[in-house]
Amino acid sequence: MTAEPDDMVLPKGVRRLSAELGSDPMLVQGAGGNVSWKAGDTLWIKASGTWLADAERAEIFVPVDLAKLSRELKAGDFDAKPTVLGESQLRPSIETLLHVLMPQRIVVHLHAIDVLAYLVRTDARDLLMSKALPSVVPAFLPYRKPGAELAQEAAQAIAACPEANVLYLGNHGLVVGGGDVHQVRLLLNTVRGAWRSQVGGPGPSRDAIRPLTPDLALKWCPLAGLHDLALDEQLLGRLQSSWALYPDHVVFLGPMARVFDNETALREWTRNHPDQAPDVVFVRGMGVYGAHSMAAGKLAQLQCFRDVLVRVPRSASLRTLNDQDVRALLNWDAEHYRMQLAK
Repeated sequence: MTAEPDDMVLPKGVRRLSAELGSDPMLVQGAGGNVSWKAGDTLWIKASGTWLADAERAEIFVPVDLAKLSRELKAGDFDAKPTVLGESQLRPSIETLLHVLMPQRIVVHLHAIDVLAYLVRTDARDLLMSKALPSVVPAFLPYRKPGAELAQEAAQAIAACPEANVLYLGNHGLVVGGGDVHQVRLLLNTVRGAWRSQVGGPGPSRDAIRPLTPDLALKWCPLAGLHDLALDEQLLGRLQSSWALYPDHVVFLGPMARVFDNETALREWTRNHPDQAPDVVFVRGMGVYGAHSMAAGKLAQLQCFRDVLVRVPRSASLRTLNDQDVRALLNWDAEHYRMQLAK
């Protein structure tokens, strides 16, 4: 049997790193985040809709033609589509172009909660670019729609700072590039350590949490910390005014929060909107409730949202995605495909 060429074999170390990152909810939530590895003219990239946590037990990576994409991006074609090599039926990540643009051999894109707590602030650039970190060469990118628009912004940032090995993506996430797995881990640990956020004071008493009556067909969310979003008035206010903080939250949980003052208000709304069954609702002073069919990926995104909010100082000003940003995400075929794969 003829051995496969080196650029068609994904190293075990990259799979192990991917699985480790994907298993840490402080870095990756559900199908979010992605990892890539460059070998010769091939880019191995996580497939859209797959989970990094599955990297060592499932085939979640897809090889694409790196040389072709590099030429197209160099020519300014940010609408270029990845060409899949071999017979894989997987679809490359939405962020493939971003990984091509980063010159490092291994690139990881994560939704690190400690960093997200800064990236959603109006003063994110000033804060994140103010601190010199060992071996970290950072660049800050304002929010752009994932895919071509983000890639174009990244190309400009990398052209201005070719040595950049960390990208802070406003209202989105973190990108780290390194020559090998060890270097990526060191850079990531440095960034995480520098921006580790303090969680706010003790949460509200959870004695008030109680299930809804069975006729509402909504179950009590199983993660106790989530109920802070309905029990803490300041968090609930933030949830109502600053729902659309980053792409995955909007894509998985929708364009707005369904908040009700009491169970009676929820019952009335449900009666008046029989064809609109939200995946999650927030009942003031009672708790957070989800549909019985709520996917694990959606629950992970809800937990991420709570974990971000409790790390943002209550005096901080937040930047949200505007209506145009939200519509662009929700009307995007690439995100529809990813949602079809949600588990």
